[in-house]
Amino acid sequence: REDLQAGGLDVSLTDLIAHVTARVVPEHPLVNATFRGGGEVLVHADVDLAVAMATDRGLVAPVLRRAQTLTLKETMTALRDLAAKARAGTLLLDEARGGTITLSNLGMLGVEWGTPIINPPQSCLVFVGAAREQVALREGRAVAVPVVSLSIAFDHRVLDGATAARFTGALCEALADPRDVVRLE
Repeated sequence: REDLQAGGLDVSLTDLIAHVTARVVPEHPLVNATFRGGGEVLVHADVDLAVAMATDRGLVAPVLRRAQTLTLKETMTALRDLAAKARAGTLLLDEARGGTITLSNLGMLGVEWGTPIINPPQSCLVFVGAAREQVALREGRAVAVPVVSLSIAFDHRVLDGATAARFTGALCEALADPRDVVRLE
């Protein structure tokens, strides 16, 4: 993120996490599925990423449609537009429903850890905590490194723990070094 900002791109942590999440999800289709009555699981072709946003009227989760196809700049623009509409109370019904997976970043409110609960009928919710510095060893020296916590909730009627763990690992890896995942143009 710092590299992108140094290059003149005003990218927020939420922008980057939303973009990276949307790019990783297609490799793990069951996290982009919904549970329907009768035990039916519907795997969605498009990542319609609901992004939780706090407003004066309460929490809303407008949806980035086909988020896996967006560039980082398109993701940023769409999120800013949806956030402005959410704050103004002018979101259209279609902009606030039909998400296939949810991202909740309470880190911007200073929350470091959380226990997310999925939004039925979705099978996955990704929770991001506040960025903070943590001491790590690099070449035998203690250095401060930026970290965020991720908590991910899954519907085990849709996917098992091993499948969930593979998604979690892939997302953590992509967030730790997003250069191979981020699409600027």
